[in-house]
Amino acid sequence: MSVPAALTVVTEYARLKPRLREEAAPTVLQGLLDMGIADGPKGVRSLRPALLAAHGADGEFQADADTAERLVSLSRPSTDELGALTYQLILDPAGAAALESAIGPCRGRSPAPMVNATRAALRCVVGRR
Repeated sequence: MSVPAALTVVTEYARLKPRLREEAAPTVLQGLLDMGIADGPKGVRSLRPALLAAHGADGEFQADADTAERLVSLSRPSTDELGALTYQLILDPAGAAALESAIGPCRGRSPAPMVNATRAALRCVVGRR
């Protein structure tokens, strides 16, 4: 395992351990180690929701879901010198899944490269075909 992955395992386990059912701690640590070997730091961090759902103490997974839901937002646009608008969109997992399910079918129809396909899919979803 790489040093960055090992450090991520240690950090994630330290964050998760107080939130786990006591008997689940060894299973969670093994899962983090396995993911660190297979997918590195990003993979280790991606496990947190699933580990809390499966092995968290009562209410821990829901507490994270509630916190994420409170962070959902869409900023007002900022305009650059060309008139292009930039928005910042923050979604919880449910919102991200809804957006992906709306964009996915539109993206799949486009033969264009990924950036253009995503642009076309977003226009499809918001009604600008």
